[in-house]
Amino acid sequence: MAPLDEFDPPRPGPYTFLGRLGSGGMGTVYLGRRGDTDGSLVAIKVIRSDFASDPEFRRRFEREARTAQRVHHTYTAAVLDVDINGSRPYLVTEYIEGPTLAARVIDFGIARALEGRRWRQCWCWRLLVGSRSAAR
Repeated sequence: MAPLDEFDPPRPGPYTFLGRLGSGGMGTVYLGRRGDTDGSLVAIKVIRSDFASDPEFRRRFEREARTAQRVHHTYTAAVLDVDINGSRPYLVTEYIEGPTLAARVIDFGIARALEGRRWRQCWCWRLLVGSRSAAR
């Protein structure tokens, strides 16, 4: 996990950022905690500002987030919250500690990276299975 810096967005809603987990084409994912609950760790995906300014992107993002909220499966990280109305839309899921998919592939190769019961506990496997379930 990378530390926060001056380029990270301000606190989204009731969540506090603890560090940066990673970033990709749509935005950055942070480790966080919701201040008004039991303090469970969450993953907060904050959308890039250039996408946030696109009304069509916001509509698609909301539709996909609401669809993902309907997926309930052992191998998916539950979508806990979504906010598309702020200046930077965000999506909050349960945080599931584990290695990244990239780390698994580097360590074990693609075939071994995706096998094994322990791996199925990892957040990226759960997200992959959940996305597939939502598409059905």
